[in-house]
Amino acid sequence: MMEAHDVKHVIHATYMHYTQSSATMVEFTGCSYFLLGASLLSVFFLALQYVAEVGWSAILKRVFMAIGSFLPYVAVVILLIILTGGLHMFGNHTYHWMADGIMDPESSNYDAIIAGKEAYLNFGFFFIRALIYFAGWFWALKKLTHLSLQEDIHGGLSYYNISKKISAIFIVFFAVSSSMMAWDWIMSIDTHWFSTLFGWYVFSSMFVTALVVIFIVVTHLKSRGQLEYYNESHHHDLAKFIFAFSIFWTYLWFAQFMLIWYSNIPEEVTYYIARFDNYKLPFMTALFFNFAVPIIMLMSRDAKRITSRVLIIGSIF
Repeated sequence: MMEAHDVKHVIHATYMHYTQSSATMVEFTGCSYFLLGASLLSVFFLALQYVAEVGWSAILKRVFMAIGSFLPYVAVVILLIILTGGLHMFGNHTYHWMADGIMDPESSNYDAIIAGKEAYLNFGFFFIRALIYFAGWFWALKKLTHLSLQEDIHGGLSYYNISKKISAIFIVFFAVSSSMMAWDWIMSIDTHWFSTLFGWYVFSSMFVTALVVIFIVVTHLKSRGQLEYYNESHHHDLAKFIFAFSIFWTYLWFAQFMLIWYSNIPEEVTYYIARFDNYKLPFMTALFFNFAVPIIMLMSRDAKRITSRVLIIGSIF
């Protein structure tokens, strides 16, 4: 204000500061969810190996654990995002329902729809849920990692059998918490809109992210002379998972779009109106990259065994 020439300059400078702060926080939040998907879904994939009692991935379990070990760092960042949003710090206005007076009938900022969700969307309960999610996820990772290390030292099947039980418990907890996490941290950004399919949609996109990160890390380790027993069959299996869940993501994309388009309910169509009106090019480009590119370039058996091709396609989507 001291450096401004007139009132218009003050308004412009304030607006630019506000929008730049908000944009920075949105980018920060997006990166955090990307890293959350890579780390959390690696833990889920690890648990899945135990529950399914598969043998092909035995040499890769430590890679899953290593990627999952980034989870505590992601937790710190996401909890800080929630805290700064609730306390209105550093220009964090990511969650509209946290705005002052938005649930107060006496306020000019009152929103009746958001106020109707106050029992679930309130800062205290929101933050406690986040702590519960991370506590459960991190507990499973620590237990599975500890049991795996103990199995290496002592041998036998007892540690493996305990790991199967913990993995089964974790997968049930993950099924609930991952959907609630998607509602809390992503869907509640647009508080008026809702979708019961959204949790699965976020799961599929995060799982593809984790699979691609796993593939990149494994490829790097193999090029450095590690993972001695990793071969073309493992390579092929990972590529098949990447291909399958990219198609699964597309299936959920279409299922959500078809149901919302067919019912044409105002509370639901706002999701697509905003994206088609304001972000049509990146929105449709994402659909093309996640569906057409894998179908064309990754469907055949031979394509899945070409490392460079899988890396390029994985990097695209």
